[in-house]
Amino acid sequence: MCIPRLRFFSVSVLERQPLLAMCCIGALVAAAASATSATADPFRWTLIEDDTSEERTPDPARFAAADTANFEVIGTYANDFQDTSLGLVDAGASWFVADGVSLGLFGEALYASQDPDDAWGGGGGALLRWHFLQRERFTIFAEAGCGLLATDGRLPSEGTEINFTPRVSVGATVELNATTQLLARVGWLHVSNAQTGDENSGIDALAVGLGLSFAF
Repeated sequence: MCIPRLRFFSVSVLERQPLLAMCCIGALVAAAASATSATADPFRWTLIEDDTSEERTPDPARFAAADTANFEVIGTYANDFQDTSLGLVDAGASWFVADGVSLGLFGEALYASQDPDDAWGGGGGALLRWHFLQRERFTIFAEAGCGLLATDGRLPSEGTEINFTPRVSVGATVELNATTQLLARVGWLHVSNAQTGDENSGIDALAVGLGLSFAF
């Protein structure tokens, strides 16, 4: 008998106080909406923050990537194991026409130690380089090029003052920082007039070079 009386009392109260019933329903709806908003807001703000952080930290272009450029300075010592040794300083720029493949132009200064007279000179040329092995911190490459050289005396001593300088090398680069690479190479350097003079006693030398490459 107690339960029916309580039920009758509750229904009777709600029937007599419709305003109280409406307030109870409104409170329940407001509580549900507040709980939903509390769980949604942190997620929404996290997404906005993550999107902003991604826009502020773009990835820099890696070394040897296509359509990037570098400036290089390289010192080279070459010797023909007879009576001539050469010291060269090259400076130039290269552009990666494809991933790992660069085409460069360089200028160079030269000093030749030979008998009977030493010689000074300068010139320039073009160089094609292929970084056939690429890793995160280093690359290994092969290169080939040719230049034109003018000196203040005959080079070699039985040759001429204007010579061509074809060359082939293999080498490696090691990353020093995000924009600088240490470069080392070893190869063959030839100096001759390519049969354009009365005599063509050229030089075939082993050349070892060390330098730096800067991205720009």
